[in-house]
Amino acid sequence: MHKGPTSPVICIYKRRYFYVHKHKVKVTVPGKATVPSEFLQESLHTVLSSSEEASCPEDVYSGARYDYSKVNAGSGQNETTRYLPSHINKHRNDVSSAYTSFYDMISELRIRIEIFSINYTPVWGMKQPTQVTANKVPDKLLQATFLSTLGRSEFIFRMDYYKFFSENARHRQTSWIGSLRKYLQNPPPELLWLAGGLPNASMFPFCEAKVKLRDGHVIEMGHDLMASALQYGGPTGYAPLLKHLANLTQQLHAPPCWSTTQQVMTVGGQDGLAKAFVMLTDPGDYVIIPEPCYAGIFAELSALNPRYLAIEEDGEGMKPDVLRSTLARWKAETGGNDPGRQIKFMYMNPSGSNPSGTTMSEARRREIYALACEYDFLILEDDPYYFLQFIDDLPPSFLSLDTEGRVLRFDSFSKTVSAGLRVGYVTGPKVLVEKISQHIMATVMGSAGLSQVLIAELFNYWGLDGFHRHVKEVREFYRSKRDAIVLAAEKHLTGLCEWNVPQGGMFLWLKVLGVKDTEGLLLERGVARNILLVPGKGFTTKRDLPCQYMRASYSTITPEQMDKAFRILAEVIREELQRSK
Repeated sequence: MHKGPTSPVICIYKRRYFYVHKHKVKVTVPGKATVPSEFLQESLHTVLSSSEEASCPEDVYSGARYDYSKVNAGSGQNETTRYLPSHINKHRNDVSSAYTSFYDMISELRIRIEIFSINYTPVWGMKQPTQVTANKVPDKLLQATFLSTLGRSEFIFRMDYYKFFSENARHRQTSWIGSLRKYLQNPPPELLWLAGGLPNASMFPFCEAKVKLRDGHVIEMGHDLMASALQYGGPTGYAPLLKHLANLTQQLHAPPCWSTTQQVMTVGGQDGLAKAFVMLTDPGDYVIIPEPCYAGIFAELSALNPRYLAIEEDGEGMKPDVLRSTLARWKAETGGNDPGRQIKFMYMNPSGSNPSGTTMSEARRREIYALACEYDFLILEDDPYYFLQFIDDLPPSFLSLDTEGRVLRFDSFSKTVSAGLRVGYVTGPKVLVEKISQHIMATVMGSAGLSQVLIAELFNYWGLDGFHRHVKEVREFYRSKRDAIVLAAEKHLTGLCEWNVPQGGMFLWLKVLGVKDTEGLLLERGVARNILLVPGKGFTTKRDLPCQYMRASYSTITPEQMDKAFRILAEVIREELQRSK
């Protein structure tokens, strides 16, 4: 096997020049390069030598532009290049396994090329030349072998996030003085801090605290820890808590792009979402949302004046077929992702969705993620009910499927630890998270230190295993609440309403049969009878239109109160039906 050339390599990617060592490619502007067959062979050999046995997805192996299990030399080809497995002296199963390894690499370092041409000599029966342009990407083997070596070099292909930024984000700059706080996260003892206006902790009236947990354990916050909790924090949050969250995230989601991922603490999950909306949205940009959709996003997002692409849900959440047809129609009408007409992101509440209670299956998540890659938009995964899913096998998060760096995930402790502490965190590509961090430093200057320290101390006591035991208890508590409200609905609302049994979350989403709009029914006649539910139109983009739906929360009400409330609701609905005759 060829050991590989030693000359330097320069690659051109979106008009940027990359210098890669130890492989021979000569580049001339505007960007045509000759890649020798030895380069491809050496790259393939490197990956094959370290690949493990694995089954290869059909679309990767035989669905590529060339089927390498069948490629032969053809006329004029040397006998040694009759087909790939024999040429490199590997069993076909090993080659299949290598495709899986290649696919992982492509996913993490995917080529999204507009200006980059490659001409290379015939090898393994492949035709020449293969060119990479905006409209034509070569077979997956070429991508993989090329990237397998580039991925180990100093420079690698990165996703272009700048095109997603709003004008606000493009002009936003780092707080220069605020950025100096990073030196306070792990300061050397001898550091003499004269840089920023930190108030002197000796003048704070609070000096220590004790917090008793439900199990009787007491978290003690001594003088030094309390002083740290009450002081300004670092630009991304309290370092010990961030360490716990990094471990938790890797354990739960194992993000494929973890090396380029960052986390930042926010004032609850809503704070992170609002800042992401400002970062990404200009007036007229297209935004994909499910319908129904969490009503809390509209207060910030609608103020930015986007154009909504609302995608219908069923019992499993957003319908991929409707999404696909909507995207095709959008492309036909706009011509694609031109500035001012592009789709910036999809907002998604995939687990125990508010208000519908649906949890999206793994198959749907994969299909929707593939569409995000195909149409090149980001996914904002808002997942506050992740730990409140009432199913045994949790589907993978979008973050765990994100091989391209296009998912921003928003987590919160509001549903599992405390809503009043207002602690959430964002996980995603460093470029995006750093921009959110800039916004945080320009507004709230960080999540509350006392809240972060308290949760960090809780993790110190629990560990990850203790946290999982706690959220399991939380899950079972809300599962019993869900069961109780479904029983009450079956008892009183059968024949009057339709619903799907919630797979997670805190809500039952009801369709009232024979009633055009629930607003007057609930906010006038329902309130008069001392019951209050949320009319469904608040969860849509068309609040001026009538809506048959309503949302009932089961988080705090007792089973006896549920029974009474639905009995009264049934009476109100019957009266409404009589009124409309």
